[in-house]
Amino acid sequence: MIKLFILVLGISNVMAFSLRGDGVGNGGGIAENNIVFAYQNLASYIDYATFEKNNDFDSQEINLLTLIRANLPNEYRNKRQLVFLSGRKHPNIFIYPFNQVRLAVTGSKVGSVIYINTDLLYTKEQNRIKALSITQAVSMLIHEMGHHHNVHDELVLNTLGAKVAKISAMDIEKRTLRGTQVYFKFINFGKNGFANLIIGDQVNSVDLTKDLKAQLRCPNHYGDEVVGVEVWQAGWTKRNHHSWYSVLELITYCKNENRVNAYSGNEYLIFPSYHFNQGRIELNGANTQIRQCNPTTSNCMAKQQEVETYIENKL
Repeated sequence: MIKLFILVLGISNVMAFSLRGDGVGNGGGIAENNIVFAYQNLASYIDYATFEKNNDFDSQEINLLTLIRANLPNEYRNKRQLVFLSGRKHPNIFIYPFNQVRLAVTGSKVGSVIYINTDLLYTKEQNRIKALSITQAVSMLIHEMGHHHNVHDELVLNTLGAKVAKISAMDIEKRTLRGTQVYFKFINFGKNGFANLIIGDQVNSVDLTKDLKAQLRCPNHYGDEVVGVEVWQAGWTKRNHHSWYSVLELITYCKNENRVNAYSGNEYLIFPSYHFNQGRIELNGANTQIRQCNPTTSNCMAKQQEVETYIENKL
């Protein structure tokens, strides 16, 4: 559904995944999409936790996270590793002794199917439906993949998953379009990683991470390889009387031989498309575009100086 053949400064069209999914093996709601998003980007969450926040983990936890991370390519060889099933319809899978109902279960080998209980993905709070979040999905996946490395202690895996999720939750930022439920979320992973980005509402969502990576380019004098990107500033901007778009100012990390340079001239623009359903705005998808400033202009040079100061203050 995602079109990723993109030219620099061209328009990319990305369709949203709907809440209305099908049955066995294919989740279709916000929670299911959050799980798939976390699954596809799990390496970034583990790398960030172990490289940037490694003091939060003991040696046993670091070793297990390293094992999980190293074996992700082998996990992904199973193209249908995530299977979404109703626990009520499949009690033989999700109900353990003493009537303990599980959110997810899996086997003990790398690549084993992870069965996810769709009955537990949504909760009702004050007349609103709350979906399982991205960080909760990260915690669940760390837990289940820990079982693939012969770790059977539920408390150990719960603690490890919760730690990685907590680190992720601290750095996830959300911008909601005023008067609607349309939002975008992003999390930065520093100069050694690519920011993860998702746009959605209460019904639909779409992962823009690969789309962003595909469009990024470095100016020649900064380097010829993009090795990372951070969202520096972000917000919604009015396009006309009836529509808005989001502007994400980026720090693009460009490798030039043995040096990594920070380039501030890329902006990622998101133009959401939506329709009205029973008086509510629902997201269809988004057109996206990279906009670059002219490096010789005073505004662009001032922005570059600001970014360099920002990076120095982080170090």
